[in-house]
Amino acid sequence: MRRTRLAGKRFRHREEHAGPADGPDRRALRFHLYQLQRTRVKNTTSTPTGPSQAPDFKQVRDYLRSLQQREALGGFVKAAWSPAELGEFARQVFLAPGKTYPTAASYKYAMEKGAGHPFALETLASFRKRGFTMPDFNRPVPKKFAWDDPDNPEHAPELRADIEVMARLWRMY
Repeated sequence: MRRTRLAGKRFRHREEHAGPADGPDRRALRFHLYQLQRTRVKNTTSTPTGPSQAPDFKQVRDYLRSLQQREALGGFVKAAWSPAELGEFARQVFLAPGKTYPTAASYKYAMEKGAGHPFALETLASFRKRGFTMPDFNRPVPKKFAWDDPDNPEHAPELRADIEVMARLWRMY
């Protein structure tokens, strides 16, 4: 049996010593503080945090670990991609959950595809199309609506009217 020594007396278990320091109120307070430490406060600011422009190729090179990934970066440079185009391509390939800009993992996935991949060629062609404006590097992710969400902007006004009629009928019963 494990013995503890508290206040000069020997006890077999801590539960035998119910002093003011370990009363039920103290335990509840400790548990409440523990829960507060575990909860995360979400950033409620409207401006996204993080870098405001795409990193240059030297910084992207530091994100990459393997020789194959660094050689693939050289392929993007030889194909005359700009850092902004590469950043937008990395964002389209992979955007980490909770991030508003491409991370190192995004660039790694983009390097795995390479500059000659059909998706990369199609993306570059869309970037260089006449009238295309490169979006901000660090921008919030647009909200995705479920197909049955009443606030879905893709719903036609006739469909919304039908949904409202159905909702009123269901409320009656």
